[in-house]
Amino acid sequence: MTVGLEIIGLNLINIKMKNQNEKSKKNNPMAKDLRTPKYKQKTIKSKKIYNRKKKSSI
Repeated sequence: MTVGLEIIGLNLINIKMKNQNEKSKKNNPMAKDLRTPKYKQKTIKSKKIYNRKKKSSI
């Protein structure tokens, strides 16, 4: 019976520790926004290179 009580006790301690960690963790909305694809680097064609093939407008 004591083994069962020890396992239950450890589980309760783990649950309490998880709750404390979640409360102490702070939310940074700016950092969260920077992880979105809106701020990914984009490749831009060079404007110096001349292209004879015009865009076809159909």
